Amino acid sequence: MIFIFDIFIAENLTIKNGLKNIFGINNYYANFFLKKLGFSSNAKIKNLNAEQIKSLITIIENSKLLLNNDLKLLLVKNHSKYINLKCYKGLRKVYGYPVRGQRTRSNAKTAKKVLKNLKLL
Repeated sequence: MIFIFDIFIAENLTIKNGLKNIFGINNYYANFFLKKLGFSSNAKIKNLNAEQIKSLITIIENSKLLLNNDLKLLLVKNHSKYINLKCYKGLRKVYGYPVRGQRTRSNAKTAKKVLKNLKLL
């Protein structure tokens, strides 16, 4: 296992899938970092040496992306801003309903998942 940005990443994963385990790095950014370093998309994490791991970490740090706890904190701040204003959007978030006009009669599962995740933080 490799410890990158406070996350343990299994060595049997590809580098791309390992990077996608970090909150804030999606498929696009994982491919971008791989191309920038010249790694193959099928390369495994266990095949990387210490220098390659250090270069991967420095490139991710220099990209100025918000990752893990910083990104989660920003999302919570954005949600709490609307909740504190007690505007329509904030009230919908408090009750766990969809915010942007989606129907609630049959589909509101995703909005309820977001509310559940906010309560955990």
